[in-house]
Amino acid sequence: MGYSPLYSAERTDTIYMSVIESGETDTLISNVKRSSVDFDSMKFDNTVFKAVVSKNHSKTIKGAEMRIVLAGTDTLLDTLITCDFYDFISLSEATGIPTGLSYLTADIYLSKSGTLLSHVKEYLNNGEVIFSDDFSSDLSKWEYKSANWLINANSQLYAGADNKYLNNMDDSIVSNEFLIYPGTICSLYIDAYLPSLEFIDDSIPVFDLDGLFIKLIKDGADTSILDFVSSGGALSKEPAMRIKGWREYVFNPTSVENANIFLQFISDSVITDSGVYISNIKISPKFYYAESTSITREDKNVIGRDKIKYSITGIPGDVDIKIITIDGRVIKQYNLNNAPSAELSFSGVPSGVYFVIFEAGKTVFKDKLIILK
Repeated sequence: MGYSPLYSAERTDTIYMSVIESGETDTLISNVKRSSVDFDSMKFDNTVFKAVVSKNHSKTIKGAEMRIVLAGTDTLLDTLITCDFYDFISLSEATGIPTGLSYLTADIYLSKSGTLLSHVKEYLNNGEVIFSDDFSSDLSKWEYKSANWLINANSQLYAGADNKYLNNMDDSIVSNEFLIYPGTICSLYIDAYLPSLEFIDDSIPVFDLDGLFIKLIKDGADTSILDFVSSGGALSKEPAMRIKGWREYVFNPTSVENANIFLQFISDSVITDSGVYISNIKISPKFYYAESTSITREDKNVIGRDKIKYSITGIPGDVDIKIITIDGRVIKQYNLNNAPSAELSFSGVPSGVYFVIFEAGKTVFKDKLIILK
């Protein structure tokens, strides 16, 4: 019996084995779980990509070939690792420098003997937070709202008036658009006071008619309900129900999608309470990076030095450097391209006050030096 692995979305292949004995044929069916890989951790600091990759089983894959690609508008890293894959593989590689991108993609391709065993794609958002609002100022991060949405003195968003909701409400508010990726987490901190049980004519109980729908709009049309924070549930006429704390929802689109948070508060015509108060909303990516840009003088003490070194981080392309006297005369000029550092010569420069100016596009850095010889 021969077996060649077949790539499938379920990562599962089926082997059919036929056993013939005394003229009878039996068929045995066995499911074979394919090897799959995933990022345990991933960190990118604008120039170095670090990752830990693991697989879904303990068996060693001899002679595994793992290709890892980090890409934005251009490919920043494309590396191939050939090894015996035990429990995990760690990677630390210098990369190109991304600029002005909303996100990057990181792909793992696991192969053996030319056969693709697994492929996984992850997204790195540019920044730790995709969308957030703590309601400390206004509602400028929300593109639409009906009239009854307000921020109270405690920086809490709620629907109603005078810190309570009204009868027969149906009020919506929609956030500005943002990007979501597989594994994106939506967190809301809620403090809700709602009737635990409503009654009609003092005798007929009514459940779940006051509350807040939390919805996700994808690409301006596809709306899904994440939660309904509602009244009802306790068999008591007097106490109100309180819900307080963080609530989390995980988004798993198949690719990058535009999205909005859509909040809708509804109430019936029976009794009311304080309502649902939201003090924080945060949309966070599974993985992220930050574009860090810096120019740092490595030599703190420049007395008696003829050469002064600077470290350059996160600045691609040309960097123009000028050394200027205190009265504005340019005495030296340099031009660097994709350089991680710059060593400037002050040989023959007399004692005095000087300025070192770095210019790279819109990035300008100025350093004041007092040279004593």
